[in-house]
This record gives sequence, structure tokens and C-alpha cells, in this order.
Amino acid sequence: MNNIKILAKKTAICSSVSFANYTNQLYKTVQTFPGYIGSNSYWSKPIDIETYNTIITISEWESITSWNNWYKSTERNEINDIYKEFITEEFDVLIKNRDRNDVFLL
Repeated sequence: MNNIKILAKKTAICSSVSFANYTNQLYKTVQTFPGYIGSNSYWSKPIDIETYNTIITISEWESITSWNNWYKSTERNEINDIYKEFITEEFDVLIKNRDRNDVFLL
């Protein structure tokens, strides 16, 4: 079975310090979770505004089951419960485009 990638978009209505604490706690906790392979995170902001209130994370998992186990886990939910009033999250599964004759994206 192929590994999967998850795109997580987290947006905050709290201080950037609290937001960073939230994502850092998640990252520290997921490191030893079964099925987790790795991740990269990026601040996302509009080009013409200097605010940083969105973090995009792309994580890699052994399977969708591994991801679902993490998402529903007690460990993750305990961290999320602390911040859920100030942070919204959206998740998507990324599927690699294998068609090399597609539209150029840049």
C-alpha cells in the first residue's frame, strides 16, 4: 500500500505565540504515533498583508487508517481541546497527479 499525505490548514484567532505552541505540541506528540512518517509546516499569508494566522502542514502517513487513528486519538484531542475555541482546522488527502500532460501550475 502507498503512503498518503494529508494537507492540514490551521487558522487562528489568537496570538501567534499561542498558535505556535499549539502546532508545536501537536508536532511533539505525533512524533511517536504509529504510522506517522514525517511532516513540514509553512506559514501562509496573503501577499499584501503582514499577518501570519494560518499554518499549512503536509504530513505523510503509512495509511489513511494511521491518519484517522491519530486524528481521533486521545493525545491529539487533549491538545486540541485546549485551543479549539481559537483555531479552526481543515484537512484534505493529497493525491499525486501522475498525468504529466496536465496544465502548467505556475
